[in-house]
Amino acid sequence: MIKLNSLIIIFGCFLLIDCLKEENTDIELTLNGLFDKNIGKKGTVVIRGRPSQDINIIDTSKTVRFQLRLTSGEKFYSIGCGFFKAEGEDLYTFCNVDEEIPAGNYTFNLDGVQPITYEDYTITLKLDRPLEFHKYDISMNDLYSDKQSITVVEGEDTYELRFKIVSFNKDPIFVNYYLLIDCSQENDELVCPISRKQLDALLTRNKSELYICYTSYIGRGDNFPLIPKIDVIYETIKKTDVYVGITKLIEGVSESDTMIAYETNVTTIDSVYTDIEDSFDLDFSNNTGQLNKVACLENMMTILY
Repeated sequence: MIKLNSLIIIFGCFLLIDCLKEENTDIELTLNGLFDKNIGKKGTVVIRGRPSQDINIIDTSKTVRFQLRLTSGEKFYSIGCGFFKAEGEDLYTFCNVDEEIPAGNYTFNLDGVQPITYEDYTITLKLDRPLEFHKYDISMNDLYSDKQSITVVEGEDTYELRFKIVSFNKDPIFVNYYLLIDCSQENDELVCPISRKQLDALLTRNKSELYICYTSYIGRGDNFPLIPKIDVIYETIKKTDVYVGITKLIEGVSESDTMIAYETNVTTIDSVYTDIEDSFDLDFSNNTGQLNKVACLENMMTILY
């Protein structure tokens, strides 16, 4: 009798645990735009989305989790899709389009798509507009990666970035839209060395970010959506203060929201590639000795050697 009661108590505990198990969170994910409407003969369609609430998941594996249909005229094709989210980045839906699908214009079709179980979520896909793209019968660069970071330390002059290859046709790869980098293919990865000098030329703060960008002769270039921003941190790096004195204005007249060019007393400085928005700020003192931050200078000064 004692043994039977023990079994009943244990069985009851299992029932209680099962009852306490949390149900999946229901999410509506509205697909509302393509990152690029042109892809190569083997490539990835990346779709922007608006979830009904935050999805607290990190997933850069590019694992196929469900199927979507493409329509082209009266023809239908099934493609594998999934979700991609890096730390601090937006959630993307991606779909793999293989070489077996011919070149042409395609539209996404969500008919018959069931809610998707994804970790602790049940995701229902919706469209708020037609999503269309063109597939070309040519190779284009298509890369993705896990989250990467670089810690710059004294005495180390070369760093390395690695990207996983879906397709690579040796089109130029840029960092932050300015810097062309040389990369080499190693099996299914693209390996891209970047030097300390190149990093110094791009970055002006102790902690900054790199964007990996592509060019396209079909449309304008952009950053790879499935390559997360690369954090760059300078640790224990000795800095040199450079005092900039304006010695001569090149032009004495300027209109609002235009560039101002001037000569300075600086004769030796490393190459600097500045972002035209907010990456290069200068503090100037006026003739009264008061320090004034001239905010508009961040849009005016680019030093290139």
